[in-house]
Amino acid sequence: MLEMIFAIMMISVFGRLFAFGLRATWGFARLAATIVFLPIILVGVLLAGLVQIAFPVLAIVGLVSLIRPRQIAQQR
Repeated sequence: MLEMIFAIMMISVFGRLFAFGLRATWGFARLAATIVFLPIILVGVLLAGLVQIAFPVLAIVGLVSLIRPRQIAQQR
């Protein structure tokens, strides 16, 4: 009986740690994608001569970044 209680508690604790790890990893992945990978991709597209694609993507990301922080601040 004690082994069953121990197993349930262990699954509970490590399940919560696993969920926290997934949330933290998702946050780091979003941060890396927006700060590191997006500018590198845009510069690569620009150097490849695809200004017709790079400029609208930059404009859309810029508009979203101007609108998005206000929505997050209103939710808090």
